[in-house]
Amino acid sequence: MRMMHNYFRIGGVAADLPYGWIDKCLDFCDYFLTGVAEYQKLITRNPIFLERVEGVGIIGGEEAINWGLSGPMLRASGIEWDLRKPHYAANPTAKSVKDKK
Repeated sequence: MRMMHNYFRIGGVAADLPYGWIDKCLDFCDYFLTGVAEYQKLITRNPIFLERVEGVGIIGGEEAINWGLSGPMLRASGIEWDLRKPHYAANPTAKSVKDKK
């Protein structure tokens, strides 16, 4: 957790936002949003960036199991496992109980 646990209080937080914070936040949003198209172009079309990141961080199914990964990381490695849907993990073609009625 990035914020200290003592910041949160019953019924709220330890302090209100500082004066002018909302205006500064909105100013930053205006500044940032004007560059989003440029940022997207930079990370999707820049050959130097793409050469550095494509193929990096690929985790195979066996590695994922050995490392004890779970959730989206495990599913992204090709292992069909979802604790939220145990019937799906056992039988991917099964429909939910709601659909069977």
